[in-house]
Amino acid sequence: MIKKNVFCLLVLFSCSTLKLEDYNAIISEIVTPSEDMLVTNDLINSRKYSFAKVRIGNESPVLMTLATIDKDLFTWISSDFVKIITKHGKIIKTFGLEHDIEYLDAIKFTGLYSDKRSALVEVREPHAIFSQDIIVEQLADRDIYTARQYKAKYFAEDFITNTYIWSSTNYYALDPSSELVIWSHQHIHPYIPSIEMTFYYK
Repeated sequence: MIKKNVFCLLVLFSCSTLKLEDYNAIISEIVTPSEDMLVTNDLINSRKYSFAKVRIGNESPVLMTLATIDKDLFTWISSDFVKIITKHGKIIKTFGLEHDIEYLDAIKFTGLYSDKRSALVEVREPHAIFSQDIIVEQLADRDIYTARQYKAKYFAEDFITNTYIWSSTNYYALDPSSELVIWSHQHIHPYIPSIEMTFYYK
């Protein structure tokens, strides 16, 4: 427990743009149990920072607090100190999962409108580095309901892994007014189930 607390503090204090009272507020939010996963307006209003509801496979969902924003990189932290870093809604790096990943050339990912690209991915447990061919297609707009209803732009991201038999499709819903991803369903590692994230921005 002590090691986890020290790790959390190191992560939080690595960002120099927050004030002391901000650190205290983040810590209080990430250690609050998420017993009720029905995200209501009251729950949203009670939280100082943006957060995401995250479900891995069929596991119970957890809330992850948005701890830092560094340009386009959003760092989300859970109560057990798992970190997920997203860029334009795409998971590009994880810490503390059973099988972590990192997109080594994440700087190339500029958003969902680039229709074709390649990516270099590092996975752990087991350790490997491989490339992926990625094609993004914008589908018909869809109504997405989180705490309120959105007429969202909807994207499918197909990927094929080279030198490894693994391919799938990720999905993203983007709020056109803010240009922020409000929901995603992603496959990030061949050995863990898909991850669903619903984003609530403050």
